[in-house]
Amino acid sequence: MANAYSPLAVANEFIALGIAEGKPIEHMKAQKLVHFAHGFSLARDTPILNECPQVWKFGPVFSTLYQDLRARPEMS
Repeated sequence: MANAYSPLAVANEFIALGIAEGKPIEHMKAQKLVHFAHGFSLARDTPILNECPQVWKFGPVFSTLYQDLRARPEMS
């Protein structure tokens, strides 16, 4: 996994795309988009993330991403 990214780096790209299109992305949607990107990369045998998701009550969560986005007032 030499070229693996943090979940926050991938989420920031989705957030930037959402802002550019005038469609802001909420915290849970960012988590799910990162999870989908992670799954797609694993299906192609080229993992892009340096962290695996955890199983939480309402779905998969990247704990570092959760902590980072929780601190942003616009993502709450």
